[in-house]
Amino acid sequence: MKIITLIFCLFTCSILAQNTSSPFDVTKKSNNSEILEKQTQYRPLILPSAFITYGFIGLKNEKLNALDLSIRDELRYVERKVNLDDYLEYSPLVAVYGLNLLGKKGVHDLRELSKITGYSIVITGVSVYSIKLLTGIERPDGSAFTSFPSGHTATAFMCAEILYQEYKDESILYGILGYTAAAATGYLRIYNDKHWFSDVVAGAGFGILSTKLSYLLHEKLHSRSSRTTSRNKRRYLP
Repeated sequence: MKIITLIFCLFTCSILAQNTSSPFDVTKKSNNSEILEKQTQYRPLILPSAFITYGFIGLKNEKLNALDLSIRDELRYVERKVNLDDYLEYSPLVAVYGLNLLGKKGVHDLRELSKITGYSIVITGVSVYSIKLLTGIERPDGSAFTSFPSGHTATAFMCAEILYQEYKDESILYGILGYTAAAATGYLRIYNDKHWFSDVVAGAGFGILSTKLSYLLHEKLHSRSSRTTSRNKRRYLP
């Protein structure tokens, strides 16, 4: 029961950390604060980076390896697997597009949202599967050597972060629901004996970080495009 509490507390941190400034929020300019703006802008990257660091340390650390084994023994299925994690991972993103189609708009329109989602998918996919091939960690059930990090968990937290970023101004409840679905996905990956706890923690970090970087990238590209358009308009004014 203590281990289940540990998992709950860990992923609750993901939700609480979202109360910090998001990476695509434009910090209000102050007279002397370009450095402060950058610090505020990149601060939300700290938590997912810590999750990833934990996962990498867990690859070789004996105490964390023992914790992985302990959590596996407590949470692994007894009678049968539950394949809900194969569908639950996408549920926050389905909710984002569903809300848009129902007329409840988020921060970005569907076109811009799809760009951000595309960036997130590419960054998550490339980073996660490259590391899977490089590390070659065996899954708990012995089915393959692609355990670290958890791809399902990374996708789930990527989707949850998009849901949060798009609707956080409406209600924190959207973020809570999205991250609950993501945490449940991580739990089920351990329950189904497909991943170690450290795989899931790192996967969560990669998913969150990929989305935050995608919003940053989108803001940079959008800002550059706006400046170019503005210059062109001035150039061709009669």
